[in-house]
Amino acid sequence: CFGADIEAVITSFNQGTMILEAVESLCAQTLLPKKIIIVDDGSKEENSIRILKDMEKKADLSVPVMIHYQEKYITMTVIKRHLTHYHYKTKTNAATVEILL
Repeated sequence: CFGADIEAVITSFNQGTMILEAVESLCAQTLLPKKIIIVDDGSKEENSIRILKDMEKKADLSVPVMIHYQEKYITMTVIKRHLTHYHYKTKTNAATVEILL
């Protein structure tokens, strides 16, 4: 069951497997977001980049995933560009998952 007006944004910077875990957790929810947007803030760590690239190819996810790659420190600009309504909360050095209504 998709939440018609719910989207999820995950911010990422060298997060490695935590990004995959966050996406899999969102895909396992009872009320699914209509899409998941991952905003990668200039990751340089090879494992993180590989996981994001592999996720782009995954066809078995129950929610569409869009990955936006960018230079560091412009996450809010990208979020505002993609979404009409948004809520933003920061978390230090961890993957931040936001549910957008």
